[in-house]
Amino acid sequence: MMDDDFIICGYILKGDYTRTLILGQYSQTNQLLYKGHVTGISKQVFDTVASLPKTSNPFDHLPNNNDEAVWIKQNLVCKVKFMEYTSKGGMRQPVFVALRNDKKPNECLER
Repeated sequence: MMDDDFIICGYILKGDYTRTLILGQYSQTNQLLYKGHVTGISKQVFDTVASLPKTSNPFDHLPNNNDEAVWIKQNLVCKVKFMEYTSKGGMRQPVFVALRNDKKPNECLER
């Protein structure tokens, strides 16, 4: 398993209990890049995420299937474990690990 840190940019609610976080990282040119979704977060973590101020879509290029997204101010960082990066730069089988209170969003750089 690999792991990396990602900026939480928004979320999608799917039904009563499924919450999906939308993740990003900065490129070397300081552009925020979409990196995929992760599920499996606790209600406590989701409540923290949902309490952030709402904003507009922060990405220049966003794949389909994000129509129901709620965008938030990019203040939170999380650690995610996954099998590998896909050929398009996303994550294969991502698993949420924890929020990272010791890391700032501008420190989340694309590898």
